[in-house]
Amino acid sequence: GDVASFQPFRQRLQAECDKRHYDWVIILGGTNDLAYMVPPEEMYKSFQANWDIALAKGSKVLALTIPESRSKPAWVIQNRSEINSSILAHEELNYHAFDLHAKLPYHSLSAEDRQKYWDDGLHLTDQGYEWMGGHIADGFLAALSHSSANGVKPTPAPNSSKRPARTNDSTVFEEESGNPGKLSEGYVVVRKKDLW
Repeated sequence: GDVASFQPFRQRLQAECDKRHYDWVIILGGTNDLAYMVPPEEMYKSFQANWDIALAKGSKVLALTIPESRSKPAWVIQNRSEINSSILAHEELNYHAFDLHAKLPYHSLSAEDRQKYWDDGLHLTDQGYEWMGGHIADGFLAALSHSSANGVKPTPAPNSSKRPARTNDSTVFEEESGNPGKLSEGYVVVRKKDLW
């Protein structure tokens, strides 16, 4: 799996942000970082570098906290709590955070709901990804509303003349060609019509 603290993740993010300008970049990472025992302080520094890639391009960032999983050694719980607190406490222009951890429980769910939403205790089922997507959409709309209410405007994108023309909601992006049930096969594309 992908490790948000490692260089390949940052390089892919940089390449994607160099290709085109995004108004918003939603970043979820850290589960595999925990498995690789990356210390929370190192994760936080790496996450800031990742956020800065998008922010430097004039995008707004919505950073998501790391959800719960079946694994519950004390050190995993402690490290996840520490990095999630850092994600939520971070303050920077055009940076927003959403507590996905609070919305995607594992251990407090009934056995029936665990079966419905969680595939293997780490990854979600198709219904689970729908559940997660709904929460992320709610968090995104709240951040969008907060951003608009405060009049915060993104920094103009460098080389804005290279910015692709706006497209309508019927355009199919190359990122949409993967299996929607597998996040590893592409990026999630959110259309305006999906938000309202």
